[in-house]
Amino acid sequence: MQVRLNETSSLQRAVLQLFLGGGGLILLTFICFRLGLNIPTVGFAYLIVIALLSLIGSFSASVLLSFGAVALLNYFFAPPLFSFRVDYPEDALAITAFLTTSIIITSLTARVRRTAEQAQVSNNALVDTIPAMVWSATPDGSRDFNSQRWLNFTGLSAGEATGKSWATTFYAEDRPAVMEKWQLAVATGTPFEIEARARGANGQYRWFLVRAEPLRDERGTIVKWYGTSTDIEDRKRAIEALRESEEQWKEVFEHNPVMYFMVDPIGTVLSVNTFGAAQLGYAVNELIGQSVLNVFFEEDRAAVQQNVAVCLETLGVPHSWEIRKARKDGTVLWVRENAKAVRRSDKQLIVLIACEDVTESRKTGDALRLSEAYMAHAQELTRVGSWAYKPPGVCEHWSAEMFRMLGFDPEKGYPENEEAASRIHPEDRQHADEALAGLFEHGQVLDIKYRYTLPDGQLRVIRDFGTPIFENGVITRFVGACLNITEQERLTEELRLKEKELHALIDSIPALVSAAQPDGTLDFVNQRWLEYLGIDKEEWLDGGWKNVIHPDDFENVNATWLKALETGRAFENEMRWRRADGEYRWFHGRTVPMRDDSGNVARWYGTLHDIDDRKRTEDALRLSEAYMAHAQQLAGFASWAYKSSHIGGYWDVCEHWSPEMWRIAGFDPSKGYPPTELIFSRIHPEDLQPMIDANAQVINDDRPLNIKYRYFHPDGQLRVLHSFGTLLREDGVATRFVGATIDITDQEQRLEALRQSELYLAEGQRLAHQGSWSFNPAGYYDFWSEELFRVYGFDSARGAPTLEQYLSAVHPEDREFMSRTIQEMLAQGLGCDVTKRIVRPGGEVRHIRCVGVPLLDKGILKSIFGTAIDVTEQEHLTQELQRREAYLAEAQKLSRTGSFGWNVARGEIFWSEETFRIFEYDRAAKPSLELVLQRTHPEDRAVVRQFLERVTDDGKDWDFEHRLLMPNGSTKYVRAVARAEKDALGALEFVGAVMDITATRRADEELHQTRTQLTHFARLTTLGELTASIAHEVNQPLSGVINSANAGVRWLDSQPPDVQKARQSIDRIIRDAGRASEVVARVRDLAKKTPPRKGWLNINETVEEIISLTRQEVRKNHVRLKSQLSAEIPLILADRIQLQQVILNLMINAVEALTAVPDAERVLQIATTIVPSGDVSLTVSDSGPGLDVEKLEEIFGAFYTTKPDGMGMGLAVSRSIIEAHGGSLWANKNEPRGAIFQFTLPKDQGENL
Repeated sequence: MQVRLNETSSLQRAVLQLFLGGGGLILLTFICFRLGLNIPTVGFAYLIVIALLSLIGSFSASVLLSFGAVALLNYFFAPPLFSFRVDYPEDALAITAFLTTSIIITSLTARVRRTAEQAQVSNNALVDTIPAMVWSATPDGSRDFNSQRWLNFTGLSAGEATGKSWATTFYAEDRPAVMEKWQLAVATGTPFEIEARARGANGQYRWFLVRAEPLRDERGTIVKWYGTSTDIEDRKRAIEALRESEEQWKEVFEHNPVMYFMVDPIGTVLSVNTFGAAQLGYAVNELIGQSVLNVFFEEDRAAVQQNVAVCLETLGVPHSWEIRKARKDGTVLWVRENAKAVRRSDKQLIVLIACEDVTESRKTGDALRLSEAYMAHAQELTRVGSWAYKPPGVCEHWSAEMFRMLGFDPEKGYPENEEAASRIHPEDRQHADEALAGLFEHGQVLDIKYRYTLPDGQLRVIRDFGTPIFENGVITRFVGACLNITEQERLTEELRLKEKELHALIDSIPALVSAAQPDGTLDFVNQRWLEYLGIDKEEWLDGGWKNVIHPDDFENVNATWLKALETGRAFENEMRWRRADGEYRWFHGRTVPMRDDSGNVARWYGTLHDIDDRKRTEDALRLSEAYMAHAQQLAGFASWAYKSSHIGGYWDVCEHWSPEMWRIAGFDPSKGYPPTELIFSRIHPEDLQPMIDANAQVINDDRPLNIKYRYFHPDGQLRVLHSFGTLLREDGVATRFVGATIDITDQEQRLEALRQSELYLAEGQRLAHQGSWSFNPAGYYDFWSEELFRVYGFDSARGAPTLEQYLSAVHPEDREFMSRTIQEMLAQGLGCDVTKRIVRPGGEVRHIRCVGVPLLDKGILKSIFGTAIDVTEQEHLTQELQRREAYLAEAQKLSRTGSFGWNVARGEIFWSEETFRIFEYDRAAKPSLELVLQRTHPEDRAVVRQFLERVTDDGKDWDFEHRLLMPNGSTKYVRAVARAEKDALGALEFVGAVMDITATRRADEELHQTRTQLTHFARLTTLGELTASIAHEVNQPLSGVINSANAGVRWLDSQPPDVQKARQSIDRIIRDAGRASEVVARVRDLAKKTPPRKGWLNINETVEEIISLTRQEVRKNHVRLKSQLSAEIPLILADRIQLQQVILNLMINAVEALTAVPDAERVLQIATTIVPSGDVSLTVSDSGPGLDVEKLEEIFGAFYTTKPDGMGMGLAVSRSIIEAHGGSLWANKNEPRGAIFQFTLPKDQGENL
C-alpha cells in the first residue's frame, strides 16, 4: 500500500512539474523572443527554470522538459527561425551543451533528492526504534512531527497529530497543567518536563514522562523543539505498589500482636510499636528515649543487660530468652524475647527485639505440670499405666505406673518390645502378639487380657487397651493404657462360686432379672417377672418377650441390644412393658456383660425396675416447668424466692431464680446466684432508696412488695422492671419471700411513644390543617378530631356533626356529589378520595380533600375511617402553576425555544412540548440521546457525540450549536444552552434550553454576504484612489525593463558581442519584470472578490507589501514615512487581503489628512509591537490636523465622513474586519497634534476558531 501511495505521489509531482515547466518555458520563450535574445542567453534562462523545477522530484519530467527546451531553442532562436533545422555549428554546439548540462544538473538534483529522502526514511526508522515516543515542534509550540510509535499508541494519523491537537490526548484533569507548563516553556525557551496521563488508541490512559529541549541557531534563536514521551505507567504502578507495601508493613509493625523494640547498645529505647507500648500500658512517646530496663522487674534487669551484651558480641546472630516485664500498673507479663544486634546504614549498632506474650503459656505449662503430677498419682492409686508408640512400634512414652506395674527400671529407659513381650504367660503370648500386630500393623483397636510374669516370679493379670491416632488420615502414633486386674480376676472367681446362691435369691427380687449367652440367646429369667408379664418361661426364652414390649419402644431396645452384643459394652435404657392385665408401665433396664479370664463376654445379665410412677411425676413436672418457663418468657415475667440467713433479717439468701429471671437481670446462671448488694448496685440511683424502703416495709410491716424501678442491664441498656413479692408462712412463721419481676421496658416505651404519637398527631394535624374522622354505617359520625372542627368551623363542644349538618357545610355545587359519594360508600363498602369545597360559617370557601378507608369484617362494613385535609392553598397554587405552564408553553412556541432536563447518572431526559416540535418527534416518544443523534446532521453527528461525552466528564455549563436534518430533507440550526447542577443525591444533571436559530443563521449569512460585498466595494474604492500610484509603481519597473533591453541589444551588437554585459542586462530585465509582476499581483489580489480565507502570516510582511503599494502616493504628497516593525512579532491567523485592506485604508486616510498641513510637517509613522497581554498591535499615527475628541467613536459609524466625495464606509468596514478577527480598532489624539489609529489582534485566536 505504501509503495502504491509513493507511486501515486511521484506521478502527481511529475504531472505538476511538466505543467509548471511547460508553462514557464512558453512564457520565458515569449519574453526572450520579444527581446531578441541569442541562444546562449535563452538556454541559460531555460536551464535555471529546469533546474528549479527539478527540485519537485521527477527526473523523467526534467528530461522531457530539457528536450522540450531544446525544441524551443531550435525552433525560435536558431537560424533559420521557425524551423527545426540548424545551419550554424556554433548553434548546434550551444544546443547540445545546453541539453547535456540540463540532464547533468537534473540528474545530480535527483540523486541529491533521493539521498535526502533515504536519509529522512532512515532517520524516521531510527526514531521509530527508540523505546520512547519522539516528536518535534515549531518554535511556537505546534507539533510538526510525531514518531510512528507515538501515532500507533494514540491511534491518530500524522495529519491529525500536527498543530495543537496533540493536547487532546491528555487526561482532562492533567491537560491544563500540561498546556500551562508547555506554553511557559515555549515563551521562556526553557526545557520542558512533566508527568501526565495520555489516552491510547484503546481508550485507556497511561502515565508518560514528557520532556522537550529547544534547538537554537548560532544567534540563540529557537528554531525547533525536540521532545520524547516515555511510558512510565509500570514505574508509576511499581511506586504506588511500593508505597502501599510500605504502608502495609508500617501497619503490620504498629499493630502486629508482637512487641517490637529497637534499642541502642546502652539500652535506650529508639523505637517501639504501638501494640508493644499499649501492651505494657504506655504510650509510644512515654518509652522513646527511656531505658528499656524500666519495663523489666528489678530482679531480672541484670539478666537483660547480660543478654544484650551477648547480642552485641555476636553481631547478626539471633538469641532468645524468656523473662518478666513489668506493666505500668505493676502487673507481671511473661515474654519470650527474640533479639539480634545489627549495624545500620549509618554504622550505628542497634539491637532489634521482638517480644511475644507467653504469660498464658507459662500458666498453661504450670497447670500442665501440675496435671501430670495429679495424673501420675491417680495412675498409681488406680493401678493404670499409660503408654504411647510411634509407627511402626517405637516406644515414645511409658508412665511411671507402667514401669512399676510391669517390673521395669525407668532409669534404664524404655524396654525393648521383645523384652517386654517375653514376660507374657506362654499360654497368652500368641493371642497377645496377634492383638498387638493388629494394632501396630493394621490400626485395629487393642483390647486384650493376658497374664504377666514379674521378675520376682509374681503372676499378674493385665488388661491392655490401645487405639491409633490419625492426623490428616495418616496414623502418627498409638496410645493406650494397661490395667492391673489381678485383684479383680480373683474376686470374679469368688463371685462365680457364689453365683448359684444368687439364683435362689434372684427369684425373690421384686424386679426382672434375666441372663443371656454371649450371642444374646436368652437362657434365664426370674419367676417373679414371668408372673408379672403373664407368660411362661418357654415363651419368654423363645422370643415371646418381643410381644410384651411396647411397639414404639421395640426398635430402640432391639437396636441397643444388638449394638451391645457387637461392642460387648453394658447399656441402660428405658422402655414400656405390658403387664398381665394389659397396662403398659415404664421400666428402667440395665444390662452388663460378664467376661471370662480371656476378657471375652461369657454371659449377659440384666435387670428391670418399675419406674412408671416416677416417669409420670417427672413428665408432669417437666411439662409444668416448660409451661411456666414459656409463660414467663412470653409474659416477660420471672419468679424468684429468698430466705433469710437469720431470724428477723433481710431475705438475703437466694433459693430460686427462674430462667427468665437470669435473662432479665443479666447474670450468668453458671456462676451461681448473685448477692443482693450486686443486684441493688444496678438499680438506678434515683430508684434505689424507694426499693430499700419497699423491702423494709415487707420485713417490718408485712406489706406485699409492689414497685416499679429502673435497672441497668450489663449490656448497657436501661430497663424498667416491676417487682411483686409476698411472704410465705409455715405455722404462722414467715419462712420465704417469693415473688415475680416483669420487664415492662417495652410497655413503658410503647406508652411513652403512644403519648408522644398522640401529641405529634394532634400537633401535626394542626400544622397540616388535617383532621381525622370515623363514620358509622348507621349514618352518623363516631369521631371528629379537634383539628377537623377547626377546619370546618364547627364547635367541638357540641360533638361530631350529624350527616345533615355536615352536608349543609358543603358548597351547594358539590353537595349532591358528596351525598351520592356517601351513599355509594355505605352501599358498596367502598372508600373515597375526593376534593370538595366547603363554606365556613363566616362565608369563606375552602377546598377540602377527603380520604376514607372502609373497615370490613367478612365482607360486612363495620366502619369508615378517614382524614380531611385543607388543600385550599395547594389548589390555588395548582391553578397558578397550570396557568404559568400554559404561558411558558406558549412563550416557548412563539420564541421557538424548548426546555429540557438531563440526569446523567440515571440517563433520564425531559423535553418540553416545544422541544418535541423543534426535533419533530411525536410526544409519545421517550426522549433520549439516540433521538438527538438521529436528528443530528450526519456531518455534525461525530462532533455532537464527542461533545456530549466531554460535557458528561467535565460537569460544567455548556453552549453548543449544530445542525439537524429533518425527515423532509430540510436543515435546521439549533443552539443548546445548559447549566450543570447536582440533584439531592449529588448526581450530575443539566437543565437547559434548545432554540431553533435557523432564521437567525440565515439572516447572519445574508448579512455576512452583504458585509463581504461592502468590504470588496470599499477595497475597490481605495484602489481607485491609488490608481496613479499603482500606475507609477508598474511603470517604473517596466521602464527599467525597456532600458535594460536596449542596453542588452547594444552589448550584443558590439563587435565582438559582450555576452557578460548582455547577461547582466537580462538579469535586470528579469528583476524589474518580477517587481512589476508583484505589484500587479498585489493589486489583483486586492481587487478580486474572494471569500474570507485565513492563514498564518507575519503582519510585518503585510505592512511592507502595503508600503510598497502606496510608496508613490506617499511621495506625491510629500509625506515622510517612518516604519518601526518589531522583529519579535509572532505569526497570527488572519485573512491577508482583509488585513491589507485595513492597513491600506488607515494609511490613505493619514496621507489625505496630512495634505492639510505644510509639507515640512507631514510625517506618517507605522509601527508594530507586542502588547503586555501577548497580542499583536499595529499603530498608524500622523502629524495632521487631528480628530475631534468628542467624535472618536462616531468616526467608526457607517456613512460618517469628513471628505467631500467620501462614502464614510472605510473605517466602519475596517473595524468590522478587525473585530471579526477577535481584535479591536480604536482612535486617539496624537501629541502634539495629529491622530493615532491602532488595532490589536490576538496571537492565539487560531486555537479558538
